[in-house]
This record gives sequence, structure tokens and C-alpha cells, in this order.
Amino acid sequence: GGGGGQQEALQERAVQEAEVWRQVAVQQQSQVHLLQQRQQQQQREAAEATAARQREEHRRALGTLSAEAEAVQAEMEELRAERRGLVERHREREASLEAMLRQLSEALRDEVCRADEAASRRAEAERLLAEAEGRLAAALQSSSQLQADLAQMRKSTGFYSAREAASAARC
Repeated sequence: GGGGGQQEALQERAVQEAEVWRQVAVQQQSQVHLLQQRQQQQQREAAEATAARQREEHRRALGTLSAEAEAVQAEMEELRAERRGLVERHREREASLEAMLRQLSEALRDEVCRADEAASRRAEAERLLAEAEGRLAAALQSSSQLQADLAQMRKSTGFYSAREAASAARC
């Protein structure tokens, strides 16, 4: 029965070796599993870090764009205010010019009225002057006629005033 004991011992050793190899395989599988988990964890962390960096870059870019947008908005507001100011000044200037134009129109109308009145007065004065000249001419003619008639009457009656007699004596 010595051969049977040796056979059992060999089987026992083979079983023990197989168990050792099984344990080694389990350990290796466990290590592989741990390595995979660690690798996945590192990949997750790298992805999260990348995502965080991208979020930060986007946040900074948005901040820059937002600041630029605010600057453009402020500039537009300034331009609007400037335009409102220009429009207001234009309206004021327009109103001022319209007022000046009204004053000039009124002054011109007044001046035209005064010129018309002066022309009417001048025409009236010329008419009155012409009338007066006509009356004066008529009076002069009448006076000449009266003097001639008087002289004729004196000559025919021989009546002279003392002054005319003295005048005639001096000649």
C-alpha cells in the first residue's frame, strides 16, 4: 500500500498547489479590479478637472463678454443722451429762430404800415400843397387884376394917394 500513499500525497500536493494558484488568481483578479477602479477614478477626476477648467474659462469669457456688453450699452446710452441733447438744442435754436423771424416779420409789417402812412401823408401834403399853390396863383392873379383895375380907376379919376404923389414928384 506504499504506492497508494504516495499517490494520495501527490494528489494532496496538486490540490494544495491548485488552491495556491486559485488564490493567486483571485488576488491578481482583485488587483486588476482595484487598478481598473483606480484608473476609472483617475479618469473621472481628470474629466471633472477638465470640466471645471472649461467652466472657469466659460465663466471668465462670459464675464469678459458681459463687461464688453455693459461697456457697449453704456456707450449707446451716452450716444442716446448726446443725441437727445442735440435734438433739444436744435429745437431750442429752431424756436429761437422762429421767434426772431416773427419779430422781424412784425417789425417789417410795422415798417410797411409806417411807410404806407408816410406815403399817404406825403400824398395828402402834396395835394394840399397843390391846392394851396392853386389858391395862391388864383390869389396872385386876382391881386394883379385888382391892382391893374385900381391903377385904371385912379388914372381915370386922377386920384393919387399922398405917397404916390410924392413918388411921382421925386421922379
